[in-house]
Amino acid sequence: MQNKKNKSCDPALSFEECELAILRQAVDETEKLQQEKKIANSEEVQKMIAIVEKFIIDRRCIFWYASQNEGAVQRRDDGDDL
Repeated sequence: MQNKKNKSCDPALSFEECELAILRQAVDETEKLQQEKKIANSEEVQKMIAIVEKFIIDRRCIFWYASQNEGAVQRRDDGDDL
């Protein structure tokens, strides 16, 4: 966890108010991340990714190579998450 000063906790707030402000901020950040994840995993975005992947593979824009760590480079169609 990062050690950063919480912007929502004003020195004028009581301990309980500060605690509540921190909790509210954490909930807001979590909701934002969930919304971003939902967009990234949407069918439209997945179709765009598939089109770009096909273009890159067809045009041979990248080279697949074996690394010291077998399986470090995975193909998207092998069923594993990248």
